[in-house]
Amino acid sequence: MRPTSRTYAEVAATRPAASKAAHLARSSHAGQNPRQRTRQAPPRHPQASCRIIARWNDPVPQTATSLNRFLDRLNNSLFPQNFRLDNTHPRKAIAANVTKAGSVVIHTAGPTVAAELLENPQWVHEAASSIPNFERPDNEPTLNLDVPWYGMVIHDIPAASLVDAFDTVTHGEGIWDRLEREAGVVLTEVKGNLKILCRQENIENQDRLSLLVRFENQHCCNCLLRNGGVSLLETWCRVSRYQPRVPLSRPTNDSPQPIICSGPEDLDDTTSENLPES
Repeated sequence: MRPTSRTYAEVAATRPAASKAAHLARSSHAGQNPRQRTRQAPPRHPQASCRIIARWNDPVPQTATSLNRFLDRLNNSLFPQNFRLDNTHPRKAIAANVTKAGSVVIHTAGPTVAAELLENPQWVHEAASSIPNFERPDNEPTLNLDVPWYGMVIHDIPAASLVDAFDTVTHGEGIWDRLEREAGVVLTEVKGNLKILCRQENIENQDRLSLLVRFENQHCCNCLLRNGGVSLLETWCRVSRYQPRVPLSRPTNDSPQPIICSGPEDLDDTTSENLPES
């Protein structure tokens, strides 16, 4: 006997209904927690508060080799006596570089190590005997903590007036006094020296010059930038935030140096060698 075909309604009526528990047990992509992907953390680089800049009276020459022997002697001084330093122990002095100005930048493992070096400049001085082609002077180096700074550029300054202000030492007429009195710059917040952004041999040919002022406090820098300009040397000058420029080629030791005006004695010039020349 030929079976009779059933209609769709009959098939749907005889289909077993899924229980509520079975429905809830079904997997749902919407209810699953997102899978946590394991990602390798990027390597940590020394922060600015962990860098020490060492300066001697005589500049350190550039070398084609690394300062590994300098770092070995420095790490031996940082660890206790009779401590055998090997690859199983992390080094406190991580790396060292010679800047184009002849200073040595020491990258340390943390602020504690940096503070320890600042209190013991003789360790850096003793280790400097291992720097290739460097005739270490008798005096110990000057150590400074490399802290971040915030730069403001003052544009369109009359060139002749600016050079005269740099050369003037009379109280109230020098560039530092004019910056404080006319531009409203708080000198205690200025970091290091002032810098004219022009090569020395080209200054005489310029009608207008730009001046770089660096601040330790970002708020002080932002307040001056917010005004859009400052008054300096009886001239309204435009201001802008300093943007470092990557040099196209490595400068040589014979590169002309810009005019530098030293500031008050309590200000240190910890990053002036890192400034690009225009």
